Amino acid sequence: MKRLMARRRVFALGAATALAIVVAAVYGYSALADTTPQSYSGCLKNGVLSNIVIDGTAPAPVCTHGAVPISWSQSGPPGAIGATGASGHDGATGPTGATGVKGDPGATGATGPSGNDGTTGATGATGSAGPTGATGATGDMGPTGATGPQGPPGAGGSNLPGYVTRAGLVTLTDTETPIVTFPSVAQGAWLLTLSGSATVLTGQPAVTVECTVDDNLVGNNTFSYTSAFPGDLRALSITRAISVPGGRDVNVFCRSQTIGTTAQVQAVVAVLTPMPGSFFIDY
Repeated sequence: MKRLMARRRVFALGAATALAIVVAAVYGYSALADTTPQSYSGCLKNGVLSNIVIDGTAPAPVCTHGAVPISWSQSGPPGAIGATGASGHDGATGPTGATGVKGDPGATGATGPSGNDGTTGATGATGSAGPTGATGATGDMGPTGATGPQGPPGAGGSNLPGYVTRAGLVTLTDTETPIVTFPSVAQGAWLLTLSGSATVLTGQPAVTVECTVDDNLVGNNTFSYTSAFPGDLRALSITRAISVPGGRDVNVFCRSQTIGTTAQVQAVVAVLTPMPGSFFIDY
């Protein structure tokens, strides 16, 4: 009985901390509908983030009463440039031009005194140039180079590990469909931020898009609702603090709440940022 009460106290404390972080994160990350890389600053005290700002849009936060300033960014490393393709073969050499006509020899002088030198024959005409050889075939494209190692943090960024994933166009029915997946996320507390757009195909009625987050052994937790209309893009946004057991996948599922209708989400960018000092809730 005492052990059960202790586990409930840990859950309540972790949940309260996560709720406070979500409130602060909603203010600090509402600009994520724009996919331009950004960096953030805030104050951390007793596992709670506060004074969160997007760098460059507001003065740096002033941390007081024992709070520690931290900063982080959402940009991932660029991939390495692929190898240059091989050069094409040289074209064949054109044929040699025809030899010019030889001039006539001068007449031989009479025997006796040396006669005058004969007239030098005219120079033969220059042969015409041969045709240009055909262009060699283009060489095959070289294989894609291996992904380079992760680069160092950018100026003003965080050196904490994070995850970034993107999705293009995903069609939704009334069955849950995964739109992003973070594989094998390390154990701990994380801040999930997701932005994108939702719409409905022409000829379909307006629907409500429902999204859920699967972050632990409990399963799906409904979090975001977005009303979508035919041909009209509506913002899809999630900001949430989550707890992840070590080595588990984190999935975001979405579906149309209206049976028999089809919706779409597009241009989705999702980021997982570690939250050092926060409580991990083991379910």
